[in-house]
Amino acid sequence: MAAPPVVGAIAPPRYSLADRINHISSDSDQLVDLIDELEQHAEASVGWRWQAVQTQIRQDNIYKTYKDFLTSVGIITDGLSDEEKELAMFPSNKDEFIKRMRLYIIFIAKFGQGRRRGTKISYGSLTSHRLGLVFWHKRVHTKYGIATSLTHAQLWHAITEAMRYAATKFGLTSNASISFTKVGLPELRQLIDYDTLNAASIEVSEGHHLAWCIARVCAVRPGSIGISGQRKINTNNLPFLTWGDIEITRSELARFQARIIFRNLKTNYHDHENASRNPIVLASKPRGLELSDEAVTVSALGGYLKLRGSKIGYPGTLNFYSIRRRAANDLTREIGRDAARSIMNHDAESRVLEKYYLSVGESMDLSRVTLDEDTSNLGVEGHSEQIDHEQSLATHVLSSQKAREIHGPAVNALMVKLMAADPGFPHTATSAQLKNYKRRIRRVALETLLNEETQKQRQQMTTLDFNQRLQHLNDSKIMDLILEKGRAHLAVATSAGDTDEEESDAAIDDETQQIIHNLEENPEEDLELQINDANQSTEIHRELDENDVDGDNGVDIDIEISYETAVRAFMQAMLDNTLSRHHDFKNNPVPCPLCQEDDTITDPKVKNKLWSVQIKLNDHMKTTFHTPRARWVRRAKLDFDASSEAEVRCPYYEQGGTNRSFAEVWSLVRHIENDNDPSHRQRAQEDGWFGDNWDSHPEEKSKSYRQTKDNEFRMKVAFTGIKYSDEKELPAPIPHESYPGLVRGPGQLPRIDRPGLVWSDGPPTIPRPLPAGMENLFITTSGPPLHPTPIPHRLRNHVIMVNPLIGKPTGPVETTEPAEPTEPAEPMDTVEPTEPAVEKKRQGDEIDTPATKRHREG
Repeated sequence: MAAPPVVGAIAPPRYSLADRINHISSDSDQLVDLIDELEQHAEASVGWRWQAVQTQIRQDNIYKTYKDFLTSVGIITDGLSDEEKELAMFPSNKDEFIKRMRLYIIFIAKFGQGRRRGTKISYGSLTSHRLGLVFWHKRVHTKYGIATSLTHAQLWHAITEAMRYAATKFGLTSNASISFTKVGLPELRQLIDYDTLNAASIEVSEGHHLAWCIARVCAVRPGSIGISGQRKINTNNLPFLTWGDIEITRSELARFQARIIFRNLKTNYHDHENASRNPIVLASKPRGLELSDEAVTVSALGGYLKLRGSKIGYPGTLNFYSIRRRAANDLTREIGRDAARSIMNHDAESRVLEKYYLSVGESMDLSRVTLDEDTSNLGVEGHSEQIDHEQSLATHVLSSQKAREIHGPAVNALMVKLMAADPGFPHTATSAQLKNYKRRIRRVALETLLNEETQKQRQQMTTLDFNQRLQHLNDSKIMDLILEKGRAHLAVATSAGDTDEEESDAAIDDETQQIIHNLEENPEEDLELQINDANQSTEIHRELDENDVDGDNGVDIDIEISYETAVRAFMQAMLDNTLSRHHDFKNNPVPCPLCQEDDTITDPKVKNKLWSVQIKLNDHMKTTFHTPRARWVRRAKLDFDASSEAEVRCPYYEQGGTNRSFAEVWSLVRHIENDNDPSHRQRAQEDGWFGDNWDSHPEEKSKSYRQTKDNEFRMKVAFTGIKYSDEKELPAPIPHESYPGLVRGPGQLPRIDRPGLVWSDGPPTIPRPLPAGMENLFITTSGPPLHPTPIPHRLRNHVIMVNPLIGKPTGPVETTEPAEPTEPAEPMDTVEPTEPAVEKKRQGDEIDTPATKRHREG
């Protein structure tokens, strides 16, 4: 596509090539300059690689692999120059070159792996090595002017012969068994609904939703929208879709037409204004909380769609080509294969569409076609809507509850089992390597669980369930909200008595046509504020007029809304982000909902405290402060403070006809908890005491909360000298989450194979006595010596003793001579005491150390 002329500029006059040649003057320097420039371009065109970028990358990878192989077998050495290395890779001797080709092909066939772990390379992937070798053979021999090269047919036959032998010998398959996923309109509805409800940033999600819609309508690759690190040519420094590539025109009321130019499919590009050079889809910052100023990458487009598909419960792995693949199938059925090739920018004579995109057999009703049955309701090439729905991902998507269970404890439990059964567990791996290993194990565990649950759901699904799912394929929460808003607008207009006639505006004077200021109005509350946030539903609670006794009964619920109303409602819903369940606690802190609902909390500082961290709010809601016991105590205090009595009475004794009073509410609480009277305890149990979750929360608090409480308790007991452990005793051993074979808790010591460790399965070895000549040279102890061991005189210059506890040499220990015996001293007169000696205590010693207890909240 030629670049459009600049607005306001005058185009140069037209000329022919003959005119241009005739205007070249042989007497001027212009001819010399022109010839020099043409010669430079001619030399630069020699060996110019005109293939696609992906093809060039694949050729370079094959060249490097072939070079490394010859280097490893000793054919290429480090002392060779670049020219000698290339001639060693592609020698002029035909027999020698064919032998090296055969060695390389057989090596790749024997040790090559497929895309999935544990699979062999396919014969189709092996053909890419043949194409690469043929290309480099021709290129190198042309570069160095070798005239005795193999012909294309001879080289092709020699390599194919080796490939066929290797395929038979090593059992290679014709093509890799890869299940391609397809994302159509039902899947896009589900993905957009889920992402709108759970996205951390509506701006980030809107960009990806736009990319999905463009990919569906235009059937483009991800590289046509986002930036790819592999693109190097035909980019004009803007290798992504920009606003300057889109031309939007208005056709009808609230209807627009968009014309998109994908520059990676065209060679010409016009440099627009700077404002139009901004990317349409922006990349997100870490954690997807906000947008950045850079263009989104191709890998980010695919990763975002893959993560959403996994979260929603699709069994297959989604990528951006899933949308393009489904669009190619739909385009082929509607407008034919030739038109589909043109839209997808395929060569008219290529078979890429049939080989990599179309899957005619999956949706064809073969029995009707072959058995001469009624095919009037079948589409092009025997396409059946019923079979197509059975293959759809949206039909067999898991329920939201099942998807949450899989992504939670189920995948963690399967990870532990897989790591325990993996013989190649990296025992000596670093923390980064162990993290990557766990990431791979988690991906395998998640894929296994999704496939198993989907298969189980297919087996248990009845015909009624399947038909109900088909009826809801076109459902969309966003569209339901738009319809509700549109109907609400029409209901308000109908209740106000709107007619087709033009009405006068109450805010404009009919005579002067001036605006009337300070006009009192009672506007209806915004629709997005009328949504019931507690249930996160899209139900609209419309405010009724005082005289509107019929309410919504007077409005047709199935009334059709106009396209303009739907567009305005859709844009307003996107701006307000009504359906999103994500809340930004950092910038918009919220009070505790349990504190707001609890009427026993009267302190405004506690009741209206704002929480800016969601995990802390969740931990607060799980504390004993919000247990039934704490609410009973607070209510008892409020009632006691409001009464004029000096003591609080036990309500359960009063029910039995007995009065018992206490000075404080806490005394009453201790009395209720410790009283063993059966009738008293039964009445307390009927009131809720001693029941499940009476004084504790069933859910466990976060790890950071538990660590904080443990640290506080450890600081409190530090002065007592008690050694406190963070670990609690486990009732039964559980597998370790990182090291297979290890268990946490009581149990037998597991046997772990480690390098240099030898296990003995026989009887335990008994220490043998030292030989007679060695007894004087060694000193044996049952444990590390508490004091430095003396070294015999004859070995002091040859042995250095090292303390096993600190790893440092110990000082020499001098042998001391026995002291001479001294005469015993005369015995002193002893006086037997008449009374036992009593040590006098200080006042502070009479107070025992208080028992240390954990702090109990409210």
